[in-house]
Amino acid sequence: MHIIQLDLLNLRVFEQLQVTFTPQINVLTGKNGRGKTSVLEAIHLLAYGRSFRATHHEAYIRHRASHCTIHAQICSKNDQNVSIGVERYQTGEKNVFIKGLDRGAQREISRQLPMILVNQQSFDLLEGGPEARRRFMDWGMFHVEHFYEDLWRKYTRCLKQRNQLLKQGASKAALSAWTLELASCGELLSEARQRFVAAFLPFFQETLTNLLPTPLHVGIRYLPGWEGGSLGEALDAAYIADRHLGYTTVGPQRADLDFHLLGQKAQQVLSRGQQKMFVLSLYLALGAFFAARRDEHPIYLLDDVFVELDAQNRGILSQVINQVSAQFIVTVHEDETVHQSGIRVGQVVAI
Repeated sequence: MHIIQLDLLNLRVFEQLQVTFTPQINVLTGKNGRGKTSVLEAIHLLAYGRSFRATHHEAYIRHRASHCTIHAQICSKNDQNVSIGVERYQTGEKNVFIKGLDRGAQREISRQLPMILVNQQSFDLLEGGPEARRRFMDWGMFHVEHFYEDLWRKYTRCLKQRNQLLKQGASKAALSAWTLELASCGELLSEARQRFVAAFLPFFQETLTNLLPTPLHVGIRYLPGWEGGSLGEALDAAYIADRHLGYTTVGPQRADLDFHLLGQKAQQVLSRGQQKMFVLSLYLALGAFFAARRDEHPIYLLDDVFVELDAQNRGILSQVINQVSAQFIVTVHEDETVHQSGIRVGQVVAI
């Protein structure tokens, strides 16, 4: 799986841009403000229908343009060329297409174009809030377990309905149908995430050993979002508090991951430099886990990651990346000599 060509129309600073990529490591260079990150944003928009830089579409549609268009030719797992695209209008209308498919096209593109983005915000995975860690788990499950998305959507709908009733002060009896459905879906969701953590851990341990040569015995513990017993019991016990607050306080929507070393939280043991390599290990291991399950590699988008590392860690990261048979699209500053890190560059594209 890799992107062959990307065409942009009226996206941020670009009135029009065409970029071709190699299946290996592609380095985008250029001064700040030239649009290197916008190229990665376009790929993210294409894959997931949303930007990682803005919550509103008006922010990335070029000034005074009625709409923006992102189109790509990708080479699929079966070496077939596939045309995918998205148009987003100032009015909010969105058109998504893949091989003429309309209904469900965005969902299919997300499966056809698996990508892992690592940028400066990604380093909050260790120290930031639990939402990012839940997204991390859900990415892995979505791409390797096809049942997972439907289960997650069903749970989310139940949660929304239950929360609406809680805001209205509904009785426990009035909530019972939604509570039972929420408990059933939530248990299945939690069990799936627990299986993911157990299967993912060996990939992470191997990758971490390559990026942090110092022996580290790391553990990952899944925290389901409630304590003890079943989710149904936890929902029943939390009813009074939930009605008072107007939302459900226990369940997979409160889940988290606990990374620990030597009996302590990883962020308390690792230096800042080690924490960055720890997080990079998580994302690279996620790609390795995906590749083992799907027999293909995701596309990696690395946005100014090298500037976050010292020279030694840049060299170590480059050695690891060189061993991965995947497409990488990496942004660097124009004056950064990425070749000195030892990365095996397929091509350099000046933006």
